[in-house]
Amino acid sequence: MDKTLHEVLDSVRPPDPHKKVYKDECMYSFDSPDSETGLYICMKECYGFGKKFVEEYSRKSGNRVFLHLQRRHKIVVKSEEPVKKKPTKLAIDVEGGFDSNETKYTVEEHKSVVVLPEWKVLALSDEQMPPLVVVAVDDILALESATKGAELAAMSNTWEGDVLKPSKHALSLKQLDNGVKVPPSGWQCRYPGCNLTLICGST
Repeated sequence: MDKTLHEVLDSVRPPDPHKKVYKDECMYSFDSPDSETGLYICMKECYGFGKKFVEEYSRKSGNRVFLHLQRRHKIVVKSEEPVKKKPTKLAIDVEGGFDSNETKYTVEEHKSVVVLPEWKVLALSDEQMPPLVVVAVDDILALESATKGAELAAMSNTWEGDVLKPSKHALSLKQLDNGVKVPPSGWQCRYPGCNLTLICGST
């Protein structure tokens, strides 16, 4: 086990299933795993920071162990580009529409554990990695990000992006009485001479 990491294991705490994990973007900037320096996630509080802010947070909080996430996008170069048909429909993944599965680049993900203020980088593949750290890393990666959770919660009460609100008339809406009483069964056409029997389509 790395001596430096062993001394700061109190900065590692696996998140519980309801913990908010900020692993998409820095708390103070727009840095993300796709940024040049990636994103550093506190392995105790699950807050994400860009490199510009992580050291100050570590100094003030005393939390020194971070999961470093970094993604690199590489453009796929094809020697023989197949002839593509121009889309004729405003649709996705249908004949004549746009292909959403067309891959133009590959994504390489890099994950490591970083100890501050030494900036000591430890590979996750290290067999001497403490089990507590391994569990914390797995849980952070597995849990839904706080940003995505907030987006899903905001969209749960919307229709096509518009927030659905109860109408101000919903509670006071009155049903007009037209004098027609519909029996629970035996429905028939109301017009004279019509012997058509109406039935419910449900079973």
